[in-house]
Amino acid sequence: MKIAEFKIVSKVDSNLINIQKIYLDIYCHNSHLNKNNSTLEMYISSPGGSIFTTQSIISMLQRAKSNKNIKIIAYLDGLAASCASWLPMAADEIVIYRNSIMMVHKPMTLAWGNANELQKEIDLLNKLENDIMMPMYMKKAKNVTKEEMKEMLNNETWLTAEEIVDKFNVTYIDENKE
Repeated sequence: MKIAEFKIVSKVDSNLINIQKIYLDIYCHNSHLNKNNSTLEMYISSPGGSIFTTQSIISMLQRAKSNKNIKIIAYLDGLAASCASWLPMAADEIVIYRNSIMMVHKPMTLAWGNANELQKEIDLLNKLENDIMMPMYMKKAKNVTKEEMKEMLNNETWLTAEEIVDKFNVTYIDENKE
């Protein structure tokens, strides 16, 4: 039984990507996650956003999975970039299409300050990559080692549907979206 669905669509406002809409959408639908053994479908088409907002969404999804045995299916309808590339890794199943694109990169920030303050930002970015992002990617990885995944992040890698299939455990639908 499908109990809820939400779309992950980021808006660009003054050249800033606002992924907080994702959090609001899942929060609004979270009240529907009260039935055991149900399915939640995520439709993702996003250039990304905040690591902390994405991690909050993942925590909500994990709670639904563990407390209510909710099955989560993520559909990559188009672009899944930056934070939107590791968000679907929280799902039980990831469905992609021939036009799905994924972009992975190291976490980024804007910083200002002296060398000590900048080093703190570097240390934080490394923690976010190693403790939050990498475990999510490796959870669904296939045919890719941790070192190869880190190299993909270092190089800001854009993956076609065929490359996503090669590197991650996903379901590939080579037809029009159903």
